[in-house]
Amino acid sequence: LCQGGTYMRPSLHKAIDVGTEISVGVNTGESGESSICVLLFDNDSRDGGWTEFLIANGYTSTIGPTPLNNNVAFSMFRTYCKTFPGPPTAAPIPIASYEYFQDFPATSTSQFVHGICVVGASAVEASSTDADLTYVEVNDFQSGEKLWSDRSYTVGDVVGEELCQGGTYLRPSTVKVIDKGTEISVGVNTDESGEATICVLLFENDHRDGGWPAFLSTNGFSVTTGPLTMNGNSAIATFETYCKTYPGPPTAAPIPIASYEYSQDFPATSTIEFVHAICVLGASAIDVSSTDPDLSYFSIADFQDGEKLWGDRTYTVDNVVGEELCQGGTYLRPSTVKVIDKGTEISVGVNTDESGEATICVLLFENDHRDGGWPAFL
Repeated sequence: LCQGGTYMRPSLHKAIDVGTEISVGVNTGESGESSICVLLFDNDSRDGGWTEFLIANGYTSTIGPTPLNNNVAFSMFRTYCKTFPGPPTAAPIPIASYEYFQDFPATSTSQFVHGICVVGASAVEASSTDADLTYVEVNDFQSGEKLWSDRSYTVGDVVGEELCQGGTYLRPSTVKVIDKGTEISVGVNTDESGEATICVLLFENDHRDGGWPAFLSTNGFSVTTGPLTMNGNSAIATFETYCKTYPGPPTAAPIPIASYEYSQDFPATSTIEFVHAICVLGASAIDVSSTDPDLSYFSIADFQDGEKLWGDRTYTVDNVVGEELCQGGTYLRPSTVKVIDKGTEISVGVNTDESGEATICVLLFENDHRDGGWPAFL
């Protein structure tokens, strides 16, 4: 926080012309090094647009000191410092050269609202094919952190590693203006733990999710509701945080459905479209398979009101009351609401929990021509 340094007190508090250019020159003392620090109000619209420049040019940020007669209710400084001459600049590492890297699919929505955070990384980088989308590294992700560089919104209720608390937050330069078709990659080197977790923050049930939820759910990312967005206002939006640990446990060979304690093969669908869902009570292990390569399922524990029903829609369920409606069960969210090939065969396998019993439930629209011809079989 530059304690003991030379403070250059500005002659003006804020009445500084747009377009003003400022330069600082220093000669070092006997140490041969000198640090230049810039103090800006944290999450303030009057930062001159300097924040992105400072982070991108090697300045590290620290919260503090307290301005305005030490009244934290008014505002708090964030101090950006850089040491000169500093260590030699290393050549950039290609994403694929990191210890672990994740390529995400091209975004499929006209706008894309997201954040990225990594736990357990000694080095991290994100790249994007949209020239206007860049990321700023922010250490020690906590409640109150600014979410996007072009907005002042902050995050709330960042609690636990599953919400990336304490991780490195990669703050996007823009909240939503990201080209459709943008490809994003993240590379990480692990710290001494030997593991790193990459987390993606997306608005819950939002049409600006880039089409990523289906990819994330079928590629080993676990989902947790939270943290809060928009200055901690849950009435506006809540994040869903998708996390995956690298390298993770060895991938076990898939268990054939017929090898489960109990299995159910459903008949080939006989309708052009098929609207359905599956839910299971009393299972210690569960799997579902489909002959349509575009139909997959995402497992969600504790099925309750408000759960998102399909991976490609934001529709949610209501009035989930009682075991006969699979309340509290494991919901198998289909990746698509209706675009399922005629003739698709679906099978479900379950191992029971300590009760020794499991219940498989199928949800179909009542009196609907898109029922796959299943009601007569069921």
